[in-house]
Amino acid sequence: MLTNTSLLIKNIEVICNLEYVVNDNELRTVPPVPIPSQLTREVTSHFAYLDLSKFDREVPASAAYPHSTFTSSLLVLARDIVLSDLPEAARFLGIKIKHKWSYGPVLLDKKKHTLVGELDYGIWYGDMEDLALIAAVVRTKPGEVQKGIAQTLASMGCVHRRRKDLKKNDCTIYGLVTDDKDFWFLKISHDSNWSVHPVMARCSRDCEKVLGMLVYFFEKTVMAYPRSNKSGQLQAQESDAVEIDDWDMCSIE
Repeated sequence: MLTNTSLLIKNIEVICNLEYVVNDNELRTVPPVPIPSQLTREVTSHFAYLDLSKFDREVPASAAYPHSTFTSSLLVLARDIVLSDLPEAARFLGIKIKHKWSYGPVLLDKKKHTLVGELDYGIWYGDMEDLALIAAVVRTKPGEVQKGIAQTLASMGCVHRRRKDLKKNDCTIYGLVTDDKDFWFLKISHDSNWSVHPVMARCSRDCEKVLGMLVYFFEKTVMAYPRSNKSGQLQAQESDAVEIDDWDMCSIE
């Protein structure tokens, strides 16, 4: 068994057959989204390293998180911004927390392994069985960004590869690595190219860039959700924003 925390980025590139590129401009062109005026004070407080508990208490009770973080607050805010324009998406637009995953066999140093890891948050539009994950989110410690990127890229890469194995129409997946101050947004394209777009959050304007990116991820989630062939409307079904069980990608057919 191989843990994603023990691997370097170059290991993940080999295991998941990924290539790093610098010419993918998709994430660079995502527009910022203004912070709602009633939350400006809470966002400003973040940059002074003050308590964010008040921020999180404004989140709907259905959005259960293990602890208050700036990232979780922005995730819920981004989701709610999208839901304000598309309330019917509330039935499937999910933020799932703290779930472990496994994928294998993978080949490293001429040996076969099962790769395992854990996500702090995931932005989903459906079930694990459908590999319906749009974005993987991992929180990292300050100064450990490369380790966090490797960990997140492994999660993204395994979903990407499994989608490729199953000949899915779109195998693109996104990710976020953050220490609640700086944010590294990741993408693996359908063609297995990966890229990174950093946002160093030093002021409220930077925070608007982060929020814009998260809103973009949720908009992608809505676009990925199945629609009725007859009406083109969203096919609503229940989906929880709660902690989920271990996810064995190998067993998905």
